[in-house]
Amino acid sequence: MINEKDKIPAWLIPICFAFYLVLNIISWQFPFFWDTLLTSTICTWFFHNHWHFGIPPENIDAGHPPLFYAYIFNCWKLLGRNLQSSHLAMLPFLWVMIYQFIQICDRLLSKRWQVTGAAILFCLETTIIAQSTMVSYDIAILAFYLFGLRYVMDNKPWPVVMAGIVLSLISLRGVFAFGALFITEFLLYHNSRKFKHIALKYIPAVLVFILWNVWHYKISGWFLFTPSDQWADQRGWAGISGSIKNAIVIIRNLLEPGRVLLYAAIFIGLLNRKWLKDQQLKKILIVGTVPLLIFSILFIPFNNPIGHRYLMIVFALSIIALMAIIAQFKHQTIWIVGIAITMVSGHFWYRFYPNSVSKGWDASLAHIPYFMVRKQMWQYCDDNNISIEDLSAKFPVNVSFDQSNLNNDKRKPKEYKGHHQYVLTSTVNNNFETEELDSISTHYEWIKTIQDGGIEMNLYELK
Repeated sequence: MINEKDKIPAWLIPICFAFYLVLNIISWQFPFFWDTLLTSTICTWFFHNHWHFGIPPENIDAGHPPLFYAYIFNCWKLLGRNLQSSHLAMLPFLWVMIYQFIQICDRLLSKRWQVTGAAILFCLETTIIAQSTMVSYDIAILAFYLFGLRYVMDNKPWPVVMAGIVLSLISLRGVFAFGALFITEFLLYHNSRKFKHIALKYIPAVLVFILWNVWHYKISGWFLFTPSDQWADQRGWAGISGSIKNAIVIIRNLLEPGRVLLYAAIFIGLLNRKWLKDQQLKKILIVGTVPLLIFSILFIPFNNPIGHRYLMIVFALSIIALMAIIAQFKHQTIWIVGIAITMVSGHFWYRFYPNSVSKGWDASLAHIPYFMVRKQMWQYCDDNNISIEDLSAKFPVNVSFDQSNLNNDKRKPKEYKGHHQYVLTSTVNNNFETEELDSISTHYEWIKTIQDGGIEMNLYELK
């Protein structure tokens, strides 16, 4: 099936590198947001307290290995603790990510137009582009998974060893990812490669991860399952009803925002049993399906909220499956353009969702106006002698500007727990219960609303 030479146009990689360079420069002004706020908080603690054995205090320790945090705070030491250096530190991951994706396409797809189309869709993919504007270790996971997968296919062991070690030291999801990489290699090559030769490449990563957890236990007295109230519930069992809900969430995250047409095309293609006999397509489907199954098995039984970004490896590999499948369709260009438009439209979907539906605000660029809305609300409070410390709010509004903007302004609202003098609510809040919003509307008086680009923030004062 792989029958066309020079499937990567000479201009493709430079253009993609330039795209991510421009995107990265634009992102220099963007504050930390959503779960990347934990990254800024931990890195700030390391920055001011030195390395401290690589383990932060319990109240901000989710149990993740420290490699990504070490990388960011050392970039701060070299370039200064600011947003520009933080985002610039992500540029190597972005370039590795797109380069390895194109190399994988070159190995799995048969035509130049397929490789080019896949690269374009990858650059436009709603969640990947959103995470590419953040200081996100999920981008690092995606980059090194693709790095490892490329060299699995090339049968070069040492890069796979390196990818496994890096993944195991980024986060717990990185461990899941290198597990998926191992299973993918076994399923693809168990007939041509000895099991011990496959397994040996992953043993160093397992040993490194075990050693890290032994070290973590020695210093903190626990590993994997944190005693902190902030995360303890998320590591608990979800039960039958919770597991069913998690399975539905995974399906939803696959489809939105902006991926409905992508998976519709794949589904249509899979209905044709004749196409499924193609050995190269079977290989592509294994590459894309294994991470989805592994992540689903490991995510569904637990209470941890399942973010769209958890599935970025699946989104990326689904694009390759799509390009292999639509090669059998008529009007391939129309399909690619339609899917591209749907992906771009995903950045606007949340404007039409009801407030009662939780949204993956870090899964599209829809969150960007929040930064200015928040800044303007803070300024309004300062201008009207309302102390920031007298405000109450929920995540992510209840963090300081030092956590989000790295500007040493440590003022922040209290965590909303009931009757406070002032309450801030925002479109980006997913965690206000209906009863809490009803209580606010009953016991508080509206003062100010600031709105921009589908994001709004409301300030209320106790009656």
